[in-house]
Amino acid sequence: PDGSWAVEEAKEPMLMKHVFNMNVGFYDFGDSPTAKGLKEVHDKLGGSKFQAGYSLAEEIKALAQVPMLFESGSQWQYGYGIDIMAVVVEVVSGMSLGEYMEKNLFEPLGMKDTGFRFRPGWRERMAECVKRLPDGSYVPCGDLLGDPLDSMYREDARYEAADAGLISTLKDLQVFSAMLASSGTWKGEKIIGRK
Repeated sequence: PDGSWAVEEAKEPMLMKHVFNMNVGFYDFGDSPTAKGLKEVHDKLGGSKFQAGYSLAEEIKALAQVPMLFESGSQWQYGYGIDIMAVVVEVVSGMSLGEYMEKNLFEPLGMKDTGFRFRPGWRERMAECVKRLPDGSYVPCGDLLGDPLDSMYREDARYEAADAGLISTLKDLQVFSAMLASSGTWKGEKIIGRK
């Protein structure tokens, strides 16, 4: 009632269905113990996940020490569900998320311009970032890799952001969308499905 936070033991374990449904309870909210715990985790790992050089798996492992904002499965909140799922994919497949997606999605679909890192020639083909000034004119945003979020695309970056990390082209996105519209099939080959 007084607005303070209380931390207690979870009553139920986190299940895969909670991960799939964004019901895991990890969300950076205000001054909650979850938000404070997430900041402490990132500080210990070296700062911004997009610039510090740690992997998604290292971040997710460290989350085990952070109190959840709510009991897993009790409510929906966009957060770390997709990232936890990505690490499950890495553990089960024995590949990084990028390697898994390359082998199982991008190569079969011929998506040569999609990935988590800049490849030779990609940076030069990126649309120029501009911002509009109050007078209606446009000026360049600056160095593409100067933005914290854009830093994750460096060739040497380790973090593969399952929730925000791919670079692509309209052509590749069209192929991916057409596959989805065809119930997961592309050129007669089943790419994704229930299994």
